[in-house]
Amino acid sequence: MKEFAHHAIGMHVADRTLRMSKPELVAFIKKGGDRDAEVPVTMLAALESAQRTFEGWGKLLDLARTRYMVAGSSAVLSQGGTTGKAVEPEDRPEAPPASEHSASVSLIGMIDFASASLDELQALHDLADLVGGVAYATVWTARCKARGSGDDYNAAGKLMQWLGDALTDVETAANNEARRRRPSDRSDRETRLEMLALPVIQNGDPDETEAFARDLLAHAEAERRGC
Repeated sequence: MKEFAHHAIGMHVADRTLRMSKPELVAFIKKGGDRDAEVPVTMLAALESAQRTFEGWGKLLDLARTRYMVAGSSAVLSQGGTTGKAVEPEDRPEAPPASEHSASVSLIGMIDFASASLDELQALHDLADLVGGVAYATVWTARCKARGSGDDYNAAGKLMQWLGDALTDVETAANNEARRRRPSDRSDRETRLEMLALPVIQNGDPDETEAFARDLLAHAEAERRGC
């Protein structure tokens, strides 16, 4: 019965994870952590246990676990703020100058964004978001904390933070390159609009929203013409 109850918690967390928006999920995880620091870890463990146990639900639970870890990393990064707002790439500081030898500069320098197709830019963006989110979530775990009662990272935690920051800047750079593109065919137009839609909505900048609306109207007109 105790094992079943643990799996029931996992299924409940999976349901909440898949139904909530990312900001709602971040606030949900942060609220649990505010009550008891072990609550978010316990919920993740229950989710992983249910994922291993219930055949046929594996892919759905895997998606829920990934979303939970990404949102959990945002909840940790927002500690000290007044809201449960998700930390998006645009909310984080710009990449430091090359003289500081940061991970973000070295990773971005390895990628030729200008020569990448829009499909490649979208793949870069999505994979950087996923892997970076997992890196940030790993920072949250006990194995990345230094000994003592503080919140300092140990060497592993610093590495994961380093990686998360670097991939966040790759994600932002891919989006910025897509914003500069002016695709002429339907497939590239749709890919570009898909990449820009969420950041524009989340930023809430009127000028960006207006520019995106113009691009969307231009795409609609091209669709009517069959282009």
